[in-house]
This record gives sequence, C-alpha cells and structure tokens, in this order.
Amino acid sequence: MLGPLMNSPEQTVKVEVIPKQGAASGFVLIISKTDAQFDEVRARVTVAAIAQRKKWEGIRAREKNNSARSILFSQEVLLTDRDLELDLGALRAYDFTGSVMKMTHEVLVELVDSGESLTLPVALPIPGKDRFGMARALIYPYDDMDLLRNFQALSSKAKLKIGMIQLGLLSASVFLFVVGAGMMDSSKDGPGSPEVVFFWMALWITPLVFMVRQFWGSLKNYASVKRKNPFQVIRKGGTYELRSLLKGQVDLDLSGATIKIVCCNMERYKYLEYRHNAPDRWVRGYEPFNGHTVYEAKIKDMPAGADIDKYLPHDLVDFSIMFEKLYPQLMIGSYGITVYWEIQIIHPELRDLEIPVFGRGKDYVYEDFIGLEPDAEAA
Repeated sequence: MLGPLMNSPEQTVKVEVIPKQGAASGFVLIISKTDAQFDEVRARVTVAAIAQRKKWEGIRAREKNNSARSILFSQEVLLTDRDLELDLGALRAYDFTGSVMKMTHEVLVELVDSGESLTLPVALPIPGKDRFGMARALIYPYDDMDLLRNFQALSSKAKLKIGMIQLGLLSASVFLFVVGAGMMDSSKDGPGSPEVVFFWMALWITPLVFMVRQFWGSLKNYASVKRKNPFQVIRKGGTYELRSLLKGQVDLDLSGATIKIVCCNMERYKYLEYRHNAPDRWVRGYEPFNGHTVYEAKIKDMPAGADIDKYLPHDLVDFSIMFEKLYPQLMIGSYGITVYWEIQIIHPELRDLEIPVFGRGKDYVYEDFIGLEPDAEAA
C-alpha cells in the first residue's frame, strides 16, 4: 500500500503540526492525503526531535556521536482515506539553526503489519525569537584593568600566597631546564634530537604556563562574591531585589565599580577532542548567542571588609527581557539550547568579577519564554 508513498512522499502525503487552540504549548498533528488512497490499516505515528552539529550533517560515521534524538510523541492509529488529527499535547519543541548545531523534527509512519515506513520532515517554528544580540561581547567583556594597581591593591596575605606559588613554579621550571639540558647532552639520539628537545621544552614551559594562569586568576582575590541563593529559579513576572541575588565581601577600599546582569542563550553540543599520547574523548562544548543586558547600575564606594550586598542599590531587577528575547531551554541529550545569565562587577582598574548562572539543570519554565501560561499538568 505504501509503495507509491515511499517513492515520492511529498506528492502523496502531507504532515503538519499546528498549535492547539486554547492550550498552552499544545499542538495537533494532521496527516492528510494528496493523491494517495489509504486502506484501513494500523500504523504507529511517531514525532521525533533531532539535534546535531551542522558540521557532520549527513556523514553517518560521525552523526552517531555528534547528534541526539528524542521521541516527543508515539501512538498507534488507524489510517484511512480521511485526514487524521492527533492531539500531541503540550509539545515543548522548536526548530533551530545556529552557528554550531541545529534542531529539526520528523514524523515517522510505520505500518504495524507490513513493517513499511515513511519519514517526513515537519516544521515546528517558534514565533518572536531570533538569533540577534551580541553575546560574546557581553559575556566576555574587555577587561580594561591596571595590572600593577590590581596587584598592589591585594592584601599582604594574598600577595604572600601568590609569591610563594610563583616561586615554587619558577623553581620547578629552572630545575626541569637544568635536568633537561643535561639529559639532552647525554642522549643517545644526540643533543639535537627533535624528539628529545620537544619533550624537555614542553616540561620546562609547563610550569611557566601555570605561573601566568595562577597569577592572572589571583588578581580577583580582592573580593569574594557568589549567589546568595544558588537554587533560586527566576520566573517571568517575578520580583527580585538586587541585594537578594549575591553576597560577599571586599578586602580593599573599592570605588568606581559597576554591577551588570547579562543573559544569553548557549548552543550545547559535544565534540571529539584529539589528544597526543592519550585516547581521544568526547567533550561538552558551548557557543553563546542572543545576548542582552538585564540590569546595570553604579555601586556605592565600599570600605575594606564591607559586605557587598549592603552597598548595592535598593533596586528591583526586571528579568522581562530575558524571557522576551531568549529561546526556551531545550536539551536533547547533550545537545540543545540552554539559558545563561551572570552577574558582573566591572572595575576600571581591577579585574572584573563574574558570577555565572548556568542554565543546564535549572528548572526554567518553558512557557515563560513563549508568552503562555503553563498547563497545570506540565508546570
């Protein structure tokens, strides 16, 4: 019966998903014939979501580990020559094409008795969303700091700790250089052997790299800040006092600082990391996009030892732009879209501070991002 369908499906059958009237995030699937006649036959209809990296689309050898699938709906039905409408319920899904990954959807019709099947793409657009909005410049702002001023501002204890660690790493680098130079001279492959030179150069440089990273990271030690309530879930229409979002202390007199709250979406995916002398491994990656500023204000001058939250403005933070502009959080395995926001403390001379709030694992309400009230069962 499905012979003609499988030869030219776009000419014989049509599938469409449309919003269900009167239901938040509800959808209806319509299967209609064009020039095909369905006998009365049992079939299983399945709606599936596919997320994958665009780079490997169509390359079967790489799609297995560069994609993920999720069954959104599956039901056994009776196909006839009449249009068939299936209530999909609260379907939380949408099409997306980003810089790294894409999410698409398909309908699979499988005949129960014969085993014949037909797969057709189906569009699930999401209204009112786009990929515009600079994200990297917001999430990773240029840090216009004064290196010497920042180091001088640190406490004596912090400076001593930095100095001891730096001295230890420098000693390790000198030791490896001396030992390596001696072993290269006595190497049976000769002092100029590329393999020997590369090996000892890598060992010698490694402590120097750690010196730079440790010093750079230690410049943030003039303050300690973190979320006041890390398990707090932000909801559309909620009221959030700025002082309730973070806490911490400063170890020096701080003036001229600005506090910002920014948000964006993240494309989430996996990529294969090639490693020298070690098995390759799959690593989670992310790409920010669709960035927006939620809040920005000046912070009052703070004396050393002060609690940061007590010197913040008595403002209420409105997260409306996050829900209006961002895509809803939607993950299929390790692939998908997440919501991300962070609190930044920007200073013209000191290293900027960030408090990241990763969306993965957070219970954001899908309907908050599409302007609907959540169904009682789905919320």
